[in-house]
Amino acid sequence: MNRITWKKNMTEALNEVKGGTRLPMIFFFGQECEGSKKMINEVLTDEKVAVAIERETAPMMVDVDKDRELARRFKVEWTPAFVICAHDGGRG
Repeated sequence: MNRITWKKNMTEALNEVKGGTRLPMIFFFGQECEGSKKMINEVLTDEKVAVAIERETAPMMVDVDKDRELARRFKVEWTPAFVICAHDGGRG
C-alpha cells in the first residue's frame, strides 16, 4: 500500500521539486473540521490518490490552527483546502 510522504515544511518540499516537473502542494486542514477528517481518513488513504499525489507533487500537510500565517498567505478561508504552489513556493 502506498502512503503519502508529507514534507515537514516548505523548504523540504522546495528542495524535492528543484529541477523537476513536480510542484509543491499544501493540504490545509482543521483538527475539528469534519470535512478534513473525512479527506484524511477516506480520500488521502486511497491507493490511487496517494500514487497520484506522490507522482505529481511534493506534498505538505498544514494544520490551519497551528500555522495561521501560512494559511493567510495562501488565502485559505476554509478547510479542507489544497494549494498547488509555484516552483519557488509562491502562489501559482
